[in-house]
Amino acid sequence: MDFKDTLTEDQTIVYDIIKRYLKKNPNFTIYELFLHINRNCELPKKQIFSIINKFISKKIIVEGSKLTKESVLSRNDTRNDIYNYIIKRPGLNFSQIIKNFNLGPHAGRWHIEMLKKFGFIRETKFMIYNLYYDRDFPEEKEIITFLLRNENVFNVFLVLMDNILRASEIAKLVDKPQSTVQYHLTRMVDNHLIFENYDGTYSLNSENINFLRRYYNLELPKKLKSKIESYIKSKEKPLEPLVEEQKGEVKVLREYDYLGGNIRFKIAIQNHTPMTISNVNTMLTATSQYDVDEKIKSVDFLVPGESRGVDFILSPSTCGKSKVYATVSYSDGHGDPQSIVVKPKEIWVKCPLVKPRKILSDEIEKWKEDLQKGTHIIECEDLQAKKLFEVAYNQVKTLDLEQTILDRNNLRCVFSGIAKVTNTRMMVEIHIFLEKRIIINIWADNLKQATGFLAYLKNLINLGLDSAQKLSGKVENLGKKILKLFEISDRLYKLFQLCEENWIISEIIIMLKEIKKKLNIFFPDLEIIDNISSIIELFVDNVNVGEEIDDNSSLSIQIELNKWLDNIINLLKSNVDVFNDTFKEEKDQCDLINSMFKKLELY
Repeated sequence: MDFKDTLTEDQTIVYDIIKRYLKKNPNFTIYELFLHINRNCELPKKQIFSIINKFISKKIIVEGSKLTKESVLSRNDTRNDIYNYIIKRPGLNFSQIIKNFNLGPHAGRWHIEMLKKFGFIRETKFMIYNLYYDRDFPEEKEIITFLLRNENVFNVFLVLMDNILRASEIAKLVDKPQSTVQYHLTRMVDNHLIFENYDGTYSLNSENINFLRRYYNLELPKKLKSKIESYIKSKEKPLEPLVEEQKGEVKVLREYDYLGGNIRFKIAIQNHTPMTISNVNTMLTATSQYDVDEKIKSVDFLVPGESRGVDFILSPSTCGKSKVYATVSYSDGHGDPQSIVVKPKEIWVKCPLVKPRKILSDEIEKWKEDLQKGTHIIECEDLQAKKLFEVAYNQVKTLDLEQTILDRNNLRCVFSGIAKVTNTRMMVEIHIFLEKRIIINIWADNLKQATGFLAYLKNLINLGLDSAQKLSGKVENLGKKILKLFEISDRLYKLFQLCEENWIISEIIIMLKEIKKKLNIFFPDLEIIDNISSIIELFVDNVNVGEEIDDNSSLSIQIELNKWLDNIINLLKSNVDVFNDTFKEEKDQCDLINSMFKKLELY
């Protein structure tokens, strides 16, 4: 859609006047432009100010340029080609762009600056490079897109597409020194393009793949693909069913099973020596996939022939496959320290795929009797019970399950479904206990299935709670901030009226200082504070007692006031939106703030 189609009738009138004016006055100022429009149309001054400011904020016009956003691309094919080139190849630097178009630095810089001025592209600094992106390109994807423009990084990325490898292995596959590969791996990890695993291997962050396919061909070249296949094949060997580790005559066995939504990891120590061993400590090491109740379990002593088992409870925080390690240390019969490294055990917590299945409320108890139950409790002190329930309910609602019960009064919901692979029944129940606890109950065909689904759901709910808590912390003082913004807006409108009435300069300065002080206290990062300071400095040393502001100065301040008001109103709108989303249950407060904002928009 042509942007002109989005203009109102009044905006179109002003825009047409501006285009005619720019043909004869390319080096205009905003003040001169306002005077010209005011002479050539019957719109109120305030409305003209507002339209000009909107055009400037949307970069439809730029002070000092004869071009408009409409003509920047249409009047110059090279500039249009550069823009399209940046859209298709985000993350290019200046040298790459001018080289592709065979441009000199001066001409290239001119085109780039015009595209930036009118808001078509943006520039990002990374290391020694100035990188260019389309204005709508997601900022969080800028660096990873740029990194892949390096051939070495790109090849490392391809090698890791379907493989988990060490730096030395990657170096062999891409035919580069390990030091070079390690340098690139570090940058890739730092920018979340890949992960560095606990065992020193590297794996791909799969979240980025679909996005990066838009700009890169991620198919492996035949030569590299063949090389990887040969290397992987050479590494393959039958897995030995290692279930125990022995050192001397002390044996260690390990196994795991499922326990009510958690994993019970068992380690048994057997003393086959002729002497008593003492201070037997077992230390478990698991990845961040698991929360462990206690990482060290101790046994005082084991007499000859005695066995003792210790259990560790692992609570999966997410689905996935990882290894669990353990070390057993003890003092032998002579008092000498000994240790055994237990062979790692791989545990795979699978999240079952589900599909919805509607059941009647009287079938729920029957399902509970037939199925096995996994339970987890999430405690949260910072949010009210209703908010806890809404967070948990909204996360479960995103799953492909059928809602069977929703009881907001008692803060309880039940969802039902079928596991796709096994075609077995599954049911989820959420309810709030003692105001601060989310109880998650999962019923499934077996505990392994329940544990996997519980891990997935726990992770979802914890992510939701984390976001809600952060937001809650930020909005504790939000109500006060919103009221301050309303107060500052009122003062700016009052100042606008004083300027229209050519009021006494000294009183205008007093009001400007008052507004600046409030902004400094509550919103110290706003750029308009510096603008207010500049205007105060302009007048404070050149004013006589009782002197009224002249027309030119009054118009200049009114133009600035329109910009400041736009900034304040935009900030106010975002704060009001956050307040509405966060405190939906505070209906009276939300209604009051929304009504105040609507009145403000009418000015």
